[in-house]
Amino acid sequence: MKEPIPIEEYYSLKETYSLLYELIDPQKTPRIPKEIRDKARKCIRNYPVERDLNLLYEGVGFWNPRKI
Repeated sequence: MKEPIPIEEYYSLKETYSLLYELIDPQKTPRIPKEIRDKARKCIRNYPVERDLNLLYEGVGFWNPRKI
């Protein structure tokens, strides 16, 4: 059986996911250069999606009502 990920890693993944989505949204971050947006888009392309994060979350051991 796999060890659950530490809570700090779980929150780090969720916050990184949120940050990347903010970077690719010009309405939320209008002054971000196109090159940075493109890099964020590439990073998020293979980032764990919410269902994957939910599976990771199950290993954390408690429920967090915060959404991505």
